[in-house]
Amino acid sequence: MRRATRSTHAVLGIEAGSALPTVTNQGEAMQRFSTFEIDELKLVYRVLHQNLMSHMELMDAEFLDALQSWLQYRATQDGVDVSVHAEWEAWLKGQAPPASTVGPEGRVIPLTFDVK
Repeated sequence: MRRATRSTHAVLGIEAGSALPTVTNQGEAMQRFSTFEIDELKLVYRVLHQNLMSHMELMDAEFLDALQSWLQYRATQDGVDVSVHAEWEAWLKGQAPPASTVGPEGRVIPLTFDVK
C-alpha cells in the first residue's frame, strides 16, 4: 500500500493535521479526483460506504460526498444509470450491469396480493 506523500496531500488539498480536504467548492474537489485511477477511487468509496453504520461521522464528510459525486459523474460517462442501484453497484465493483428486469412499461408493484 502506498503511503500518502506531500504531493498527494497537495493534490487533495489536505492541510497538515487535517483528515479531510479543505475545499472551497465541490467542483474543485471533483477535479482533484480526476488525477487518481478510477479503480482506486471505486475501492476507497466501497470501503467507506461499507463502514457508514460503524462510523456515522462519514455521513457528513465532504470528502465522501465529493467522491460519490465524482464517481456518479464518471459512471454516467460510461452509460450507467446511477438512479438504478443495481447498475451503480455493478459499475462500482467493475462488473457487467445486471440484465434488466424492467420491461418497456416499467415494473408494476401490485397493491394487494391474491392469497390462494
